[in-house]
Amino acid sequence: MFRKRAYERAMRDKVQRISRITKIATSPGNCDYSPYLHGIANGLILAESILTNTKRPDYLDAPEKWGCEKEEHSIIGETHASGNDDSKSS
Repeated sequence: MFRKRAYERAMRDKVQRISRITKIATSPGNCDYSPYLHGIANGLILAESILTNTKRPDYLDAPEKWGCEKEEHSIIGETHASGNDDSKSS
């Protein structure tokens, strides 16, 4: 009986951890930034559905335009034009 409870507790913990990671991975700015991160998010959705025995996982659709393809994007509070590095002077 003790082993069964310990196993169930460990599984609950794993499901909670995967759920927290999935929530982060599926948030705007992560899952829609690049095809790679989108795939990671959908893979975590699949993992969570397997652990929770969900029949039909609710996968994310790809955006029309990836965040990494936008003309400008913010990195650590600074705005940079894609492909340009204004910090270098010639």
